[in-house]
Amino acid sequence: MLSAFVNENHTDWNEQLQYVMMAYRSSEHETTGLTPNFLILGREMCTPLDVMFAMPSSIKAIPQNKWCWILQERMENAHSHVRLHTAKSMQRQKHYYDRKLHWEKYSFGDKVCVFFSRVQQGKSPKFTSYWKGPFTVKQKMSDINYVVDCGKKGMD
Repeated sequence: MLSAFVNENHTDWNEQLQYVMMAYRSSEHETTGLTPNFLILGREMCTPLDVMFAMPSSIKAIPQNKWCWILQERMENAHSHVRLHTAKSMQRQKHYYDRKLHWEKYSFGDKVCVFFSRVQQGKSPKFTSYWKGPFTVKQKMSDINYVVDCGKKGMD
């Protein structure tokens, strides 16, 4: 998520981090069906709008021991909910992964993108796109290995 918001030189990631983390923690996850905030804290995030319109004092005056009991119940319910959803989600994801598993087959002259693991000096590896291209396939070595013309001598 952070890589979508940093500037071109990757120098302002620390200024964007708090906003990205707030969005992440308050978003319902497909696998769990709940937000990370609820799973860790037992409640949803308090936004500036919630602060502007304060909670009634009758809600705040819950005795501490009763609140702890309620929080523990919420957390146990949330975690059992997550275990159930995670198991279902894992089965669903495996089904779709297995259904679409196949090797791409390329021919001479096809255009492909190539994975380069080197990062330019001064740039963060976390925000760098490692895929470059399109480049041209020169030769098929096996079902999964190809010689690709990357435009530099000795870099095929």
